[in-house]
Amino acid sequence: MMPRPSIERVLVLGYGAIGDLIFLLPALAALRQGLPKARITFLANRHPGSEELIPNTGLVDEVWFDDSKLLRRILSASFDAVIASQATPFRPFVLKLLGIPIRIGHCRPLRAPNDGWSPLRYAFWRFKRAMISDEFERRWVFNKKVLVAEDLEHAVSRNLRLVEALGLPIPKASECRPALPVPETAVRFAKQLLPDTREKTIGLHIGSPQSQYAKIWPPEKWAEVCRLLSQSYRLRLALIGGPEEAGLVPRFKSCYREPFTDLVGKSNLLESFSLIQRCDLFLSNDTGMSKAAMALDVPTATVWGPSDRPGYGIVWNPSRHTEIFLPLPCSPCVRMGLRAEGSNVINFANCGHHACLETLPPRSVFEAVQKRYGGILQ
Repeated sequence: MMPRPSIERVLVLGYGAIGDLIFLLPALAALRQGLPKARITFLANRHPGSEELIPNTGLVDEVWFDDSKLLRRILSASFDAVIASQATPFRPFVLKLLGIPIRIGHCRPLRAPNDGWSPLRYAFWRFKRAMISDEFERRWVFNKKVLVAEDLEHAVSRNLRLVEALGLPIPKASECRPALPVPETAVRFAKQLLPDTREKTIGLHIGSPQSQYAKIWPPEKWAEVCRLLSQSYRLRLALIGGPEEAGLVPRFKSCYREPFTDLVGKSNLLESFSLIQRCDLFLSNDTGMSKAAMALDVPTATVWGPSDRPGYGIVWNPSRHTEIFLPLPCSPCVRMGLRAEGSNVINFANCGHHACLETLPPRSVFEAVQKRYGGILQ
């Protein structure tokens, strides 16, 4: 471990969706514990994760949002170090960070993914990958580069290594489940919407129709899973999600004829956390809410398609969670926001079939849930 210089002000580039931020929390906790007197500034885009989650964790001193005065603010703050995760779009910040003495961030290995490639093909692949991932800018700006492991390292471990690059001790990824903020007002709110009952409560997060990586299992298939569960167990079903996810609810309603509680768009992020806490089981696609349920230690069943299970899946208390997917040769085809490369691999953007999700039978998902969680649903 390198000797650590005196660090009084740290800037953390925290762009990313809710799941990205949840997986960043252990690194923020290690940073706060290792530098208890330092002032930590969190720079992010505006969304519920940065506006509600991060300020209520107590792990940062202030949250900044990008605006026309950002360069002046960064220069006047005299930061000693900046940390940027792989989830951060980096190109807009290049010139704004050069004056900070310690600049730490993720970079990608640039070795060819397959043996036997021609020099021309390898050069093209390397250039394309670097352009998509801001790799040229990252390698130019960061004077402490944290290489992303090629063995599909989990995002929590990958983020913790950013803090380790400062010379600070870090825990094991599996041992640092974060405490999501759930204020008492959110607890009371959730009890009103989901009052105590003898029935088991299943939460369902369908996801947004604007999913970036086409990773949303059709709501009609979720409806069939819930129908099979309601026939087998005495359940209360609650749909949970933000206003942007309401677009898929009518499709679910058109196929699910049993009574259920529609809470989509009726809670803010912290209230949604409290709603999840009241669930005996949480069903979801690969979304930020599934990561929240894992952090809250609520049993989960997550349906996976093109996205990266080893990098963004189960990390804490694996006995409480299960992942459901079809073992297709082309899935998962998303690797940390990039299209996968290689022979017989079709990327998520142009495969034309999305067989990983479209051909996953609802009965298979039901049977996987029943096998794993039938005992707690009795």
